[in-house]
Amino acid sequence: SSDFYTGPQSYWEAPRDLAVAYKSATLVMTKGDANYRRLIGDRNWPLRTSFSELMSYWPCNLLAIRTCKSPAAVGFTPEQLAEAPTHTDWLLNGPPG
Repeated sequence: SSDFYTGPQSYWEAPRDLAVAYKSATLVMTKGDANYRRLIGDRNWPLRTSFSELMSYWPCNLLAIRTCKSPAAVGFTPEQLAEAPTHTDWLLNGPPG
């Protein structure tokens, strides 16, 4: 257990011991909006920003599962954005995701 998991830091600021543990894993799974936002630095990147490129710092395979509860999101294709509802609430309440 680590105090990091209950703190506000982005995952790229994880303590060295956690980074080493992640590196030895085959797959790390995260869930939840807060963990997802910490993975991407809780920044409002352009929605088309590549999740893979942002995660270039991550040392192993990663599966991030979340329901949108904030506009901090990446990895959308132009087709997905074209199909998204015209109102912006979908970024906050998760119905399409």
